[in-house]
Amino acid sequence: MSRAPRRTITAPGRLLIQLIAIMLLLLATVVMVGWLGGWFQVTTVLPGFPSMKFNTALFLFLCSSGLLAVLYRLAIGTTVVATILLYFSVTTLIEYWLGNSLGIDQFFVRDDISQLEPGRPSLATAFSAFMAGVTLLLLSRRVRLRDASPQGENAALPLRDSILFNLVLMAGVAAPLIGLFAYVYSPDSLFETRPFESMAIHTCLGFLAFFFAASMKFQHGPLQEILFRNTEGGRFLRNSLLLIVAVPMVFGMVLQRLVSFQWIDAGFAVSIFAFIAFLVIVVSLIRSATRRDEWYDEVTRQKRALKEAEIRMSLVWESEQAGVMWFNEQGDVLDANAGAAVFFGWSVAEMKNMNLREFLPQESRQRHDIILQNTIHDSSVERLTMDDPERIYGVDRHGEKVPMVISVSKHYIDGVLYLGAVMVRIDKLASRMDRLIEEVTIDSLTKSQNRKAFDKRMEELARFGVRSGTSMAMLMLDIDHFKRVNDKYGHGVGDTVLTSFVRRVHACLRHGDLLYRYGGEEFVALVNCEELAQAEAVAKRILRALRIMPIDVGMDSIPVTCSIGIALYTNEQDHPEQALELADKALYKAKEAGRNRYVCADWLADPDSKEFDPST
Repeated sequence: MSRAPRRTITAPGRLLIQLIAIMLLLLATVVMVGWLGGWFQVTTVLPGFPSMKFNTALFLFLCSSGLLAVLYRLAIGTTVVATILLYFSVTTLIEYWLGNSLGIDQFFVRDDISQLEPGRPSLATAFSAFMAGVTLLLLSRRVRLRDASPQGENAALPLRDSILFNLVLMAGVAAPLIGLFAYVYSPDSLFETRPFESMAIHTCLGFLAFFFAASMKFQHGPLQEILFRNTEGGRFLRNSLLLIVAVPMVFGMVLQRLVSFQWIDAGFAVSIFAFIAFLVIVVSLIRSATRRDEWYDEVTRQKRALKEAEIRMSLVWESEQAGVMWFNEQGDVLDANAGAAVFFGWSVAEMKNMNLREFLPQESRQRHDIILQNTIHDSSVERLTMDDPERIYGVDRHGEKVPMVISVSKHYIDGVLYLGAVMVRIDKLASRMDRLIEEVTIDSLTKSQNRKAFDKRMEELARFGVRSGTSMAMLMLDIDHFKRVNDKYGHGVGDTVLTSFVRRVHACLRHGDLLYRYGGEEFVALVNCEELAQAEAVAKRILRALRIMPIDVGMDSIPVTCSIGIALYTNEQDHPEQALELADKALYKAKEAGRNRYVCADWLADPDSKEFDPST
């Protein structure tokens, strides 16, 4: 059975393990050099305290070497160090069991200081060294398993390894931790306890540091996960452990001093210590209960919010009125709802094998790619809504364009960007908008664009001008003697003349040129051109089309002509209204000259320079 690792060791954690291993290495080296050089004062912390035996220093030297081997993934080196450590520690334990020396106590250096079992580490020390050797073997196995797995540091480890490591860890820290507490409370009692009598305080600290570093490096079992993870629960446990360990230790040391000075009785001191321990436990339980209530309230709130979100999402996801797509930043569709399938005509399964671009018209794909990439890379944009009525289109299975409103939102899951799109078809709305636009901007009689549309176009020209390097000609047209037609034939015939006039003018305009009914029998044509001659050519075509083909009304054939004023508008002019005024002046000049002709505004400064021949 395996469990997936929840975290790998961080750079600061690795640095801390290296620091602990180097400090243990230095401590062991200093003590061994002290024994070899006869400087026994460096083997103890305080006068009167037990010294660290040479073999104990050797144990710590091997522990630190094994830690460094594990850190640099040297499985064979770790195994060799662990084997040597186990050999010496087991031999020492056998010596205690048999009550005889097997020759390793003073194998490296002679001990002339100790009176009882010279050179032999204490039983507690040997036991801790044995557990350290087992710990290094487990760490060596961990390195081999990770190296053999394609996942490397992320490979899952057997659960039994985690359980065994935690058992060995707890057994290993027991002796040095008891020894450390004894040094704090009553060192004399430690010296009188047979298994601990020669265990030095720096031996206790050294083994505790080793097991702490080993636990950080293994960090795969349940104990390591909760101790080292950077979560609210992990921080709460570390703070609670500090409270449970530090408070009894401090008060125990104070009470021990009070008893030694005979200020209080030992039994009373035990009662006080029990009360303090009780308070610590109660405070820890209260903190735990409070955190549990906070956790439960937060989980309840999140479950309620998740349920509400699921309900809201299901209303959209299960609807056939709104299409929903889920895709990655490359545009590959990951999922879609039934509404999207209805919109586009493909099944959900088919859509999952498609790219977002396949649902867009060919001419729109590049523009939509740019919009999507800008949305992805702009961190300030979390949602993009495209509801331009002029207009966003998709394309269905049959190649038909589908007008729609679309909202795209960004979502990050485990650091990976995904996008969701909600789409609503607006076929009926688009048709209705087209009708409304026509009602507002199209002249009901002639079907040319009306004065409102012309005013809007003039505002756009004022704001944006014409395309760079080009100009626009404004042709103001007025039907000659139109009032006579109305007076002679009636307004019905006049309306027929107007509609026929517009059809003939439209036939003379080029693609992109626009005709507006300015008022009554006056019209304005906006003609894209690069020079005045092109506008003149359009005016000539209009005059010729009217002259050669009178307008038939019933049995009558009515000759219709018009006068045209032409003015050019360029970006150098302040406002298009100036060009319109010039075109209006040119129109009146054409009427004064006899009608059925055009006049350019440029000629007004020097009228004699142009022959106003009606036949042109």
